[in-house]
Amino acid sequence: MGEDGLARRIRSTLAQLEPLRDVPSVEVQLFDAPIYNSVFRFDDDMLAAPQLFRTPGSESPIVHVRRQQDGGLFDRFMHHVHGLRASSIAAWPDVALIP
Repeated sequence: MGEDGLARRIRSTLAQLEPLRDVPSVEVQLFDAPIYNSVFRFDDDMLAAPQLFRTPGSESPIVHVRRQQDGGLFDRFMHHVHGLRASSIAAWPDVALIP
């Protein structure tokens, strides 16, 4: 996908998430790195959508991960997210986020 296609998908996703813009517990971050998956966290549950080779994003699987132990798969995904977050920017910088 070309850069224009990616920019279009980002704008489309942000438009779909717009109704959540003022929800205090929702945070949307933009990364300038190839992350190859999407991670949606809900307390001790998360949905992870890995990008598979030659598979459109809309056909990628969604994996439900529940935090059950220290150092498990949940923590490994969160370590990945926190590493990316260090270089991210808020999608809506005018929205106050929960620390």
